[in-house]
Amino acid sequence: MDHRYAFEAVDRSLKDILSINDLSLTNTPFGGKTILLGGDFRQILPVVPKGKRQDIVLGSINISHLWDNCQVFLLTKNMRANEDLTTTASRNKILEFKKWVLDIGDGTVPAIAKDGEIEETWIKIPD
Repeated sequence: MDHRYAFEAVDRSLKDILSINDLSLTNTPFGGKTILLGGDFRQILPVVPKGKRQDIVLGSINISHLWDNCQVFLLTKNMRANEDLTTTASRNKILEFKKWVLDIGDGTVPAIAKDGEIEETWIKIPD
């Protein structure tokens, strides 16, 4: 994911360019153009070199003033884990993996702290 400033710069640029012929587009997000973004906020965070946790959170697009104009569509089917598997063992393994991925995203997988660390940020990745 890009930093929210990148999206805000694209917004300002499109407004500037497209409002030359139609001044009403000056106050329309992205100059009235439809913008499609893809990603998972639970997995892909903006890159903030040497940034702390709060810097990364503040760099996310859902903090931007543009977020109020966004419509979020949720994809609910895990296509990678939707293969037609013939054995029960394979099917169960895929179902466990699907649940684990969602639990990671929801923050329900238990975390541990390594020696000398205060915050619990490490998780066990299953085989």
